[in-house]
Amino acid sequence: MTKACVLCGADGPRVLYRLPALQVLECAACRLAYVDETLSFHELAALYRGEDYYSRNFSFYVPGIERRVIEDNLQDFRPVEHRWAGGRILDLGCADGGFLAALDASRWDRYGVDISAEAIQRARARADGGGIDFRAGELAEIGFPAEFFDVVTLWMLVEHLRDPRAVLAEVHRILRPDGLVILKTPNRDSLLAHLSHWLYRLSLGWIRRPLTLYYTLLHLCFFDPDTLGALLRRSGFEVVNAWQDERYVTKHAMSRFAPWQRAVLRAFVACSRWTGKLDALVMVGEKRVKGLA
Repeated sequence: MTKACVLCGADGPRVLYRLPALQVLECAACRLAYVDETLSFHELAALYRGEDYYSRNFSFYVPGIERRVIEDNLQDFRPVEHRWAGGRILDLGCADGGFLAALDASRWDRYGVDISAEAIQRARARADGGGIDFRAGELAEIGFPAEFFDVVTLWMLVEHLRDPRAVLAEVHRILRPDGLVILKTPNRDSLLAHLSHWLYRLSLGWIRRPLTLYYTLLHLCFFDPDTLGALLRRSGFEVVNAWQDERYVTKHAMSRFAPWQRAVLRAFVACSRWTGKLDALVMVGEKRVKGLA
């Protein structure tokens, strides 16, 4: 029996893709794509363990990509940051704390949460008394006070969550009224994702390699602007801003591809910008004081 939709709860999804390591389903009601099997908390934590997380789990890894990821996140934070003179910020899925360490400590009271205890140990060592509060575990179990934070960020995290609605409900609880949550995730509605889909369909499932850039063992849900917006609204947020950007695979890891592949990818990035269908989606939600939808 296939798993019910983790966004709307509907049963009876269709099988979208059969890939070597996983089966991807699509909800008939809301069109969320998600994997058929859900990893446990301990299995997920094991996958994120170790300093070589990027190099072990991503075929597009290049040395120094961790720093570039932080720079990208800071760039996506700037359109939101000007709203406050300062406040409390939580980075959920903070890894080794690089994003928080790069923020202005005179403006932000910084907190980081990650399910990997090893990542939190590295984050604390990196901060070295820098005034950042790092905690290991699942967000709901940590028990932050209600209306405690001004901003919560989830950089390339929501696609990793076993129950995104439950996590976003807890984010809603710990955010103050008019507080913001910022989500960044791969965009299932990107031009490259659509190309990968049609290559799979037209080849009767034989051409699967392009799909594995989006549908990986570590990703449990796959969002487009409609489903990500629905997640925010169902969790008690109003969508106040959204934009698209290049994902790390096409922005920083071109050197991993052959020259002809780089030329093809750059052409598709240009077409993606022209069509407004880039492969990373950023969405900002504001907490509604009237509660959940």
